[in-house]
Amino acid sequence: MTSVFEDNSKVSVPHMIKSDARLHKDDVDICFSKTLNSCKVPQIRYASVERLLERLTDLRFLSIDFLNTFLHTYRIFTTAAVVMDKLADIYKKPFTSIPVRLEYLNLNSSE
Repeated sequence: MTSVFEDNSKVSVPHMIKSDARLHKDDVDICFSKTLNSCKVPQIRYASVERLLERLTDLRFLSIDFLNTFLHTYRIFTTAAVVMDKLADIYKKPFTSIPVRLEYLNLNSSE
């Protein structure tokens, strides 16, 4: 019976996210560790506030551990006002992560 609960509590990430190296590539404002987190993706070693919030709000990387860590530590490196401003900026951006099918655009433009 214990194994049933363990299986239900495991966090899984789609294979396409694990295998897409661009999502875990070091950049000027973000650096990843070799250690994997509970979702089996590389942990963030350091990042700018913008990149941390982008990762936090990215639905592909939902992680209660990351959320809790961020909420417990953000006051060390930024303020609540900055976090709220950055979150407002992120949510004001147009939602472009869902690819639009060309056929759909062509059908709607003919109406």
